[in-house]
Amino acid sequence: MAATAPATEGKAVPDSRQGQDVAGASNMRVILLCIFVANTGFFHGYDNGVVSDVFTMDPFRDMMGWPTPDDEEVAFQKGLTVNGFNIGAAISAVLCGHLIVDRYGRKPALILGSVLFAVGGLVQTCALNSWMLIVGRLVAGVGVGITSCAGPAYIAEVAPSKIRGAMVGIYQSNICLAIVGAALLNHVDHDWRNGWRYSLSVQVVLGAATAIGLFFCSDTPRFLE
Repeated sequence: MAATAPATEGKAVPDSRQGQDVAGASNMRVILLCIFVANTGFFHGYDNGVVSDVFTMDPFRDMMGWPTPDDEEVAFQKGLTVNGFNIGAAISAVLCGHLIVDRYGRKPALILGSVLFAVGGLVQTCALNSWMLIVGRLVAGVGVGITSCAGPAYIAEVAPSKIRGAMVGIYQSNICLAIVGAALLNHVDHDWRNGWRYSLSVQVVLGAATAIGLFFCSDTPRFLE
């Protein structure tokens, strides 16, 4: 009886190593994408961390017309400045989570939030009085509320299942790192004439750079379904 030729004779045998290399490269691209989107965590941490030291800068206080020590009016303005950001973030996080993130997608929401953060930072940087500063904080807060919904959702939907928790955790880590970074920058430019404007202007750079980069990213497969 003639020997039967192996079924694989004459056919190309897939290279398992090549498939693993392709999968590894794909996972690396996804990981880098998650790390980039997690940069939106810097928004939340930086805006929260930068303002407290700015209050102590003499050029800033002179521009605001704040006496030393603080009186009741100054304390009220400080409270509005700090909490204007938190109010904007809290309201937009609740409303925009469904109205924007779920309805129009994670990517458009991230772009919108990044742009609002940059615009709010620009208003703060150019502030000529306390109310202009408060409005800028409010606008930046709305942007952060949007990105705080869209960012973790985006990461969770594209990250490989084995490292999904770690990727989302980078977002939270960036919040903490940004607080530290804001404190360090404030220490460096504390006595500069326009040091407080330099500190606040970092928000413009962060927001604009992230918004531009997001145009080169696709939306999540879960939303595109």
